[in-house]
Amino acid sequence: MVKLETLYQANILKVLYAGFSPRNVIKRLFNEQLTSDAAFEEAEAILWDLKTDDNINYEIVTSKYWLDREDFAATSFSSEVSL
Repeated sequence: MVKLETLYQANILKVLYAGFSPRNVIKRLFNEQLTSDAAFEEAEAILWDLKTDDNINYEIVTSKYWLDREDFAATSFSSEVSL
């Protein structure tokens, strides 16, 4: 698997934002960064390790504090991020 840079970590969080439940701590603390073009340097501290072989499936390492199964409103959702 290929380790990805901080820019990718911020974009992955922006994609996941569409599926976050309202109680998700990332959504509550970083709403501005997730919904705008604002810099999101904190993404690297949230997603500790991010790897992919195909740019479709990702392996994410983070803390349960940041992401847990209950933090998603749905198991399937649509999302789009412009780069």
